[in-house]
This record gives sequence, structure tokens and C-alpha cells, in this order.
Amino acid sequence: MKRLTLLMIFSILAMVCESNAKPVPEEELKAYEYDIIRLAIEQVNRDVNPLAIVNKYKISLPILPPRLDHDQVAALVRKEIELRVSAKFPMTRLKEIEKEAEEKFRLYKVGDKVSIEVIDVRRHVKMTLNRYIREITGRGVRLGDDFFSFTDVSRKEYPHFFRDAHQRAIEQYIKVQTGLFKEAREKYEKQVRKEIEAKIWRDEGYVFVKRLRKWVPREELVQKLIEKEWMKKFESIKSDVEVLVLEKNGYVWDEQNGYWESKEDAEREAQEKAAQGETGEKAGKVAKKKIGSILSKWGSEIQKVISSGDKKKNDDLWNDDDEKEAPKKEPEGEKK
Repeated sequence: MKRLTLLMIFSILAMVCESNAKPVPEEELKAYEYDIIRLAIEQVNRDVNPLAIVNKYKISLPILPPRLDHDQVAALVRKEIELRVSAKFPMTRLKEIEKEAEEKFRLYKVGDKVSIEVIDVRRHVKMTLNRYIREITGRGVRLGDDFFSFTDVSRKEYPHFFRDAHQRAIEQYIKVQTGLFKEAREKYEKQVRKEIEAKIWRDEGYVFVKRLRKWVPREELVQKLIEKEWMKKFESIKSDVEVLVLEKNGYVWDEQNGYWESKEDAEREAQEKAAQGETGEKAGKVAKKKIGSILSKWGSEIQKVISSGDKKKNDDLWNDDDEKEAPKKEPEGEKK
């Protein structure tokens, strides 16, 4: 009985909330899609001004297609930078460094007039002698009339007398001087690139896009900006155009239910509601009163069961009285 009562409550609620509105089939609305898009495009074409977009993003005019493609411009930039850098730091300098090393650490021979740093063993001081080499032995060198042991010759002079020291000194000199040269060259190259790269790209009709970190043709960039503004405008007015087209063709938007319905259905529904008038209002009040009474009755009983925490009573509340199991009777023969 209680379950039946609950079903009655929900049935009454359903009748009160029932609507006669009928949404227009999606296939029927799609028939107007072409007109909606066409009219929206025409409106966007009237509203979007390419020149205004160019001015908005401060793009210089005229906007012409680039004379060279991206790879060609990149090659032109590299060539111009190399010309300027090579004029100040020519790669022939590497050969010059090798010659300098050979000359700086050349092996001395008898008869050469040299400037050598030696140690005066008597006074224990360093001194530089400018003399002819008279003799070179495994122990030392004779400068003029004086013989100096290699232990008394400054170590910086060893590359001139010992081949191993000679080779190491040359290699070290080339390494250091080449490193200094390349470092200075690279620094100057960065400076030149900063001065001329952007100018070359701009002169060839390109714009640097920070987001992409690359140079793109000015014409391509402007086209993308126009397309972006165009699509933004299109999306903003398409829904408005849709409303105009569908309303013009006899459809009405149902705000309450969120769909389109035919104008005839909307008018008929309005007339029916007007005809029901007071009758519908009275029926609603009666239904509301009836529901309130039922809910009040069972609500208090439900609250008591919930408050008591009795699960069995809680379960019984939602079961029909006639569905409860009757107590089982013991067979007559089994009674003690």
C-alpha cells in the first residue's frame, strides 16, 4: 500500500510537469545551415578590414611576396656575415700562427747569433747574452768563448735545443693562439649577426615571430592574422545569424526547454495554456495540496524511522503490507 502511494506521488508530479512542446527534428534545421553560413560569411567580409588589422599589428606596407624563399635568405645572411667577419679575422691567420710557432721556437744551430737567458753561477743571477753559438753538445752550449751547461740555461730556452721540447712548445703555442683567434672571431661574428641579420630578413619581406622563434614571410603572417580575426568574428556572429534565419522561417526558440520548435506549435501551446486558464491553476493547486498532504504524512513517519535507527522498520516502510512474510506455522505432527 505504501509503495503504491509513493508511485501515485511521482505520477502526480509527472502530470504537473508534463509539456506538450515538440522540438524540431535536427534534420529539418540542417536544411538552413547553408543559408546561415552564407549570410554569416557575407557579414564577416563586410566587418573585417585587412588594412585595420595591418595597422593594429604595426606591419609596414607594402606587403609583397618575398623575392627569395626561407633557405635562400638564410644562405644570404650567412654569406654576408662571413664576408664581414673574414675581412677582419681571415682564416689564413691559422697558417700564420703555425709559422709564428716554428719561428719562435726554431732549433738553434752552430753559427746562429742568438739571445739566450742563462744563470751566472758565480753571482747566481739571470742574464741575457747576445752571442754566436760556437758549439752545441749533449751537456751544454758554447756562447762565444763561454761554455754553459744546460742546467745553467733557462728552461724557456730548451725548445731551441731539444727536439721533444721544441715540438711540445710549438703545439702549445698553436693551441693557445688558435683558441684566442677563434674566440675573438666568434665574438665579432655575433656582433655582425646582430647588426645585419634582422635587416636582411626585413628587407627580403620577412617578419620574426617570437612564438615560433623563426622568420616568416610578411605576406604569410598578415594572411594568418586576417584569418584569425575573420574566424573570431565568424564564430561570434554565427549564432546571431542562426537565430535570424530560423525565426524568419517560422521557428521559435523555447527558452524553458532549450530547443527550437515550430511557430505553429508554439502558438498552439500558448492558446492551450490560455484556454486551460483557471482550470489548470485549480488542478495544480489541488495536486500540490494532495502531494503536500501525502508527503507530510509519510515524511513524519520516515523521519521517525530514521531517528530510531531501526533498519528493519526502515525496510518495512518501503515494502507493501501484503508483501511481508506471514509467520510460518509448525506442522501439526511436529508440535511437542
